[in-house]
Amino acid sequence: MRRLTPILSFFVLASCYQDPAIPKQRDEILLRLTLSKATIRAGEADTIRVTAENNFGERITISFPNACIVFAYIRDPRGRVVTPGRGWSCIPVVSTLVLNVGEVRTFTFVWTGLSEFAGTLQPTPLAPGDYYATATLESGDFAVHTPPVRVTLIP
Repeated sequence: MRRLTPILSFFVLASCYQDPAIPKQRDEILLRLTLSKATIRAGEADTIRVTAENNFGERITISFPNACIVFAYIRDPRGRVVTPGRGWSCIPVVSTLVLNVGEVRTFTFVWTGLSEFAGTLQPTPLAPGDYYATATLESGDFAVHTPPVRVTLIP
């Protein structure tokens, strides 16, 4: 066992190594989600605001393969996405997000208790109950997620 200790120590230390060319995903971009209301009636608008803040220490530029930069989701208590029920549909145009140090960009979505966000076609009503709003900023291998925020839908 004594001969294994230096070998195990090497592997433990090696597993802690982070290649400096690959930035750690800490809080370089802070993604936050807030709701205008914690409880809504079916059909009533709840504004979901998602903010992306550059905490990186220098100006950042992120390229996206389409017009969608931030994706908002409503999930049921089991974690299943219920809104958008048909998934996101993004215009296939390359877009870019540029944030200076400390700059904040806000993205807004409106949920009315339906299977789709406001402004989309043919939504269906969801059952009353607790749901969880989340958001993701994703480009290639880079992704930042918000923690879930509970919203209660009442009849």
